[in-house]
Amino acid sequence: MWSPRANQSRRIALIGLVVAGATFAGCGGDGGDDDEAVTKTASGGKITVTSEGVDYDVDKILAEPGEFEVTYVNDDSQQHNFFIADEDGIADAAGGETATYSWDLTAGTYKFFCTIPGHEAQGMKGSIVVE
Repeated sequence: MWSPRANQSRRIALIGLVVAGATFAGCGGDGGDDDEAVTKTASGGKITVTSEGVDYDVDKILAEPGEFEVTYVNDDSQQHNFFIADEDGIADAAGGETATYSWDLTAGTYKFFCTIPGHEAQGMKGSIVVE
């Protein structure tokens, strides 16, 4: 049997479901798996790496031995950089800027990261596999 109070309770429950559904739908981002690593291959010894916030757009870079040139695009408002552990030099870019740097890499695996305190710990890191 119909009653105004029961109808109002149903409306409130329906609104709650719609809000909950919209909230959970927004949590998924672009539908991609955040734990899935992104791999890029350097072409002709060159690669472009972009960051926004404390995230590079790549987790693993494949390259050949020899000159390795990174064009680092900082799409964030704060300072970031691209540094290869145990190598000299850094591609350092202020917010909204681009920097380019070259290294001479031999076969092996290298770690890259942002040297700004705390950024590596927040996930701004990756690896370069040179073969």
